[in-house]
Amino acid sequence: MTAPPPGRAARTDGPRLAALFDPAVVLAMASTDETPFPDWALWIRTALPEEALPARQRTFAAGRLAAARAITAATGRTHWLDADSRGAPLWPPGVSGSISHTGEFAVCVVTRARDTGLGIDVEPIASAPGLHTARRHICTPAEFEEAAGAEDSLTAVLRVFCAKEALYKALPAPLQEGLGFLSVPLRRSGTRGAPDTVAFRPMGGAPALSQAVIRTAVVGTTMAAAATLPRLGALGTDTYPEDGEFG
Repeated sequence: MTAPPPGRAARTDGPRLAALFDPAVVLAMASTDETPFPDWALWIRTALPEEALPARQRTFAAGRLAAARAITAATGRTHWLDADSRGAPLWPPGVSGSISHTGEFAVCVVTRARDTGLGIDVEPIASAPGLHTARRHICTPAEFEEAAGAEDSLTAVLRVFCAKEALYKALPAPLQEGLGFLSVPLRRSGTRGAPDTVAFRPMGGAPALSQAVIRTAVVGTTMAAAATLPRLGALGTDTYPEDGEFG
């Protein structure tokens, strides 16, 4: 299988993103304009519906390229992700990971840590006003009250949105079913490192969810969130996490 080409200069601060995770992860990125979609192998192009718009084609391909780079770096073996019947990534045995993208780049994180789920989400800061208009569908009353009291309420809502997206991605597939933005309230649990790095912990849900750690930070022109969920076995499944979003 063809090895992934070397990455271009990063569009955002990769080390800063990786530092949000604990334990250590392998992170790789890819730009959405690296390779024209028609030049990709047929099996990658046919993983998307024929009606997929060009923007979706570019982000999908960049996500697969970032994943190939991350998996190859973590395992020493070339591996391109396949997808299940729902289109979710099928991670190789012994590896779990997560993918996210903006319109300009995709990022993938992987780990070989046993029984650990990862979730990453990156959103442009410019998307904050639009998400703020939907804040009552994203935030619980307590989260909304806290965001409203923040110095920048738009960014505060975006931070909660990213944190919940990252948590969703870190969950095993069976627990993602039917989960919505208001299903698992988040409690702010302080800062770490830079002043704009804010951590959250879930409240409620499966008992093992209390072990999850979610860290958020402004990285360049994006809000980033990193979720680490240890002890996946305690959640009653050994299914590897998948990429996705709240319903």
